[in-house]
Amino acid sequence: MARYIDADIAEKSLRQYAEQKHANGEIELANGILKAVCKLRTLPSADVKEVVRGGWIEHINSYENYCECSRCGYIPDSPLDETNFCPNCGAGMGVE
Repeated sequence: MARYIDADIAEKSLRQYAEQKHANGEIELANGILKAVCKLRTLPSADVKEVVRGGWIEHINSYENYCECSRCGYIPDSPLDETNFCPNCGAGMGVE
């Protein structure tokens, strides 16, 4: 299974590691790490979409019963219209 990471965070972490190795006198290793950082910048970005999660909030009172999306406030036409995803914002309706 593919694992997606934030390349900016990875680059920062690798640069810090290279600085530590350089300070310890491990110059060749530090240079190798920095070369890897440069290579990381040339790799293509994956076409991924951020996962957005929400949940249906139930409103029950003496006048009406309805649900709304916790992310965008969308209210389905009827409780039977509740789905695993909000049709308005696309949030997955599970645990936030």
